Amino acid sequence: MVFLTEDVLLHTLTFSDSQTLCALISTCRTFHQHGAKYLIEDEVTLSKNRNVKSFFLFMTCDNLHRIPYLRRLTLIINRATFDSRDIADSMETAEVVKELLLLLAQGGKLVQLAIIRAESILLGCRELSVAVCALKTLRSLILTQVGPLTSDMLQSLTIPLVSIAVEEESAFATPIPLIRNPTQFLCGTQETLRELSATYFEVAGPNASCYPNVHSLSLRYTDILDTQHYVHAFPNLKNLTTVYGAPSEIEEDEGLAALREKNRHAQQLFGTWPSLRRYRGSLQDLYVLGISCHVSSISIVDDEHHVLLPSALHAVCDDARPEHLDLRLSMAPTWLFHPEFYATFSRPSAQTLLHLELTFYIHEENASEFDDLGQGLDNVVLRIVAPLRSLSRFKLTISCREVGLCSHEDTKILHKEHTPYAVEEHLVKWDLGAYARRCRDANEAKTLKSVTITLFTRHAWEGVTVQLGPTYQYDFGTDSESKGPSAIDF
Repeated sequence: MVFLTEDVLLHTLTFSDSQTLCALISTCRTFHQHGAKYLIEDEVTLSKNRNVKSFFLFMTCDNLHRIPYLRRLTLIINRATFDSRDIADSMETAEVVKELLLLLAQGGKLVQLAIIRAESILLGCRELSVAVCALKTLRSLILTQVGPLTSDMLQSLTIPLVSIAVEEESAFATPIPLIRNPTQFLCGTQETLRELSATYFEVAGPNASCYPNVHSLSLRYTDILDTQHYVHAFPNLKNLTTVYGAPSEIEEDEGLAALREKNRHAQQLFGTWPSLRRYRGSLQDLYVLGISCHVSSISIVDDEHHVLLPSALHAVCDDARPEHLDLRLSMAPTWLFHPEFYATFSRPSAQTLLHLELTFYIHEENASEFDDLGQGLDNVVLRIVAPLRSLSRFKLTISCREVGLCSHEDTKILHKEHTPYAVEEHLVKWDLGAYARRCRDANEAKTLKSVTITLFTRHAWEGVTVQLGPTYQYDFGTDSESKGPSAIDF
């Protein structure tokens, strides 16, 4: 009989999935001692109160070989009801979390902590904030349902955090006024913070603290009023993301234009960023911000909630002079058949474009407006690809996956009486390979080296892609581009 050495046995743990690891650590003392670390070293998510208590017992039964290996922890605590037993259970869970975090503070190396519904758990155990503040190895903190207790905890932090994500629960009722500007309660991380994400908060303001090392800022559902405040608070910013940032009460183009001019005038008087590496968000947000510096990469996701016409694209491109432009457009007819859209690419500011990505989404509501999709696709070749003198990579995506489908019990099924639209019939006959070659040959400057054409339909749900020339991924610094469908190389 051949026996494997202990080194070989332990090496098999590195190839085992979590289910196999659970079985192995119950077989012998060696696996029980060494196998647990492979279960917890990537990330642990505890989504129920009983899971928190069970995990605490698991960690403390051999804390010497388990506590040091937990690196990332996510806690999703049950929302307490008015039932007395439920309240008691939530308070008990909060106490267990406090004890677990204190153990991690003493002998652990936790680097990322996420607490979902943070205010609720702090109401159950206010001493929990002390345990969080004691986690000296922590570098990333994610908190939702931020209320007064949570903001007080953040104000007490002296940990050298690198990344913070906070989300205010707008429906969270409290008699205590909440500090709605995170820059006012994150001062303990002022010199170390690199990335900040805020949802529902009013970030920055005339009295905001300066965070000189923040390079990535994400603003979600946050009214953007004064660009100059962000320039002051984050002078070395490189990456900016906004989601529904323009003031919701302003719906007219004139009102948005007035805000834009106010922001541009303030930047002329007081200065702006030297440059930005990347902006991601809506055309409306970028238009209102009126950023006057060079932005290397712009990714715009526009939908029916935004009211600006394609002419606003002229203004933001003239401001930013990007090398990479990614447009994902839900209101496809507004763009594909609008002369102002094509005029963007004949302007001097467009001649710096090296990489261009266009995505047009065709929905059931607007599919009937595409009677002449062929003309729109011709315009893309003749009025976009052809005149761009520096373009080296072009990517076009057409998505009409949900045309003709209706929702039924969380699934998509075909309408029984669906008559194919003209756009569907055109796309069935569309020769992607021939179109890719036509794009490459039409480029007047002959700089275009890579062409990618992708089509999504309900018959090709995962997408069909034609790739002409080398593939390419734009360098966004710390960001990475998601992978698409597999390509057919022509």
